[in-house]
Amino acid sequence: MRSAKYRCGLILSVFFVLVLCEVALGVGVQPLAVDFDLRPGQSARFTLRLTPTGEEELIHLSIYRPVQLPTGSFAFEQGDPESFPASRWVKLPSQPLRVAGNQPSEIEVQVSVPFGVSGSHVLIIMVEPQPVGGLPPGGLRIRYAVRVVIRVPGPADLPRANLDFLRLEQDEAGDPVFVAQVSNPSSQDYPATVELTIRDENHRLVERLALRTLVGHQNNEDATRIYPGAKVLYTGSPRRPLAPGTYHLRALLQYAERGQGVINQSINIQYDDSDLSQQAVAGQYITLDREAIEARLRPRQRQMEPLTITNLSPRPLYAQVKLESLPEGGPLSVADFVTVYGPELLPLRSTHPNRIVLSIQIPPNAVFGHYRGVAKVIVYTDQTLTEVLEEQRIPIEVFVGHETAN
Repeated sequence: MRSAKYRCGLILSVFFVLVLCEVALGVGVQPLAVDFDLRPGQSARFTLRLTPTGEEELIHLSIYRPVQLPTGSFAFEQGDPESFPASRWVKLPSQPLRVAGNQPSEIEVQVSVPFGVSGSHVLIIMVEPQPVGGLPPGGLRIRYAVRVVIRVPGPADLPRANLDFLRLEQDEAGDPVFVAQVSNPSSQDYPATVELTIRDENHRLVERLALRTLVGHQNNEDATRIYPGAKVLYTGSPRRPLAPGTYHLRALLQYAERGQGVINQSINIQYDDSDLSQQAVAGQYITLDREAIEARLRPRQRQMEPLTITNLSPRPLYAQVKLESLPEGGPLSVADFVTVYGPELLPLRSTHPNRIVLSIQIPPNAVFGHYRGVAKVIVYTDQTLTEVLEEQRIPIEVFVGHETAN
């Protein structure tokens, strides 16, 4: 019966490589993913197309049960009709099938949905080719996993999802990573996304971050389809370091067409003595809008270079900008060319930017050449300048006359 909505997609599925070697044997199989929308009592058919390899082969078909892992990917278990009733819904031809090596072949598969069932049901048809004479030495045996999804509507059978927890953890490198778990207690499958909003102790927005499953990170996709009974982890690292302080987190789960779930919580980030090295990492407390400054001028010419310093932390800080010349300069140093316009001690409001201007003025007696220097931005906890939190360096290059960069 073909009145059901039938969709076949050539979606890349998982295949198993049982033995690693240099020679690969086995027919090609298409499609690798099939989706059905069927009602109780309905049936449908689909065709597996086999691409020949030039050798006669035997094809073994078997039913497996997919288990969705916390990463969003799948593991496969042998389908037991007692614990996996959906395995009875698929009628496979008699085994094994003999496939000629010089022409394409087709295998017809029938799907029949019994009465009294509803929800999303996923199964795997494992297609295992094998040469009639057996594998040659160094041969590679391949099994293709064809995913079959059968969706059966039912009364009041609505998709449901739980946002189980939200945590701040550390990855293998010791960097912070947010982890949220989404579970599907319903009988429906659906795509799901998780967005994390981070605000400081004054509820000012720090960052919005899309959390993704491992599969989502690999495929650069925010949404992952979650199947019934699965528990899947969504993770994401802040794009900029979080300074010590209190942060308010809001994780928003969106699933199916209109489903939502929310977790609101606060965290306090502190560093002990063992974390002092982390505080010294550039970008822990401030960001700069410039990575380098370059000027190409002649004597008597002038160039203005603004520099924006943004305070990332939830508390006020102070910054100084100091100039240093590198030893390979000429008779005049970069420090003689550059003037800092702005307060000697620049106040930085919490999570706000502030700006200074560097004026590059070439004196009339400057010798033509290439001059190098550094603008050091030093961050302090307060106006006493006793505690340095961070230091960043901006290279400065000034080409006087007709000199060009090396």
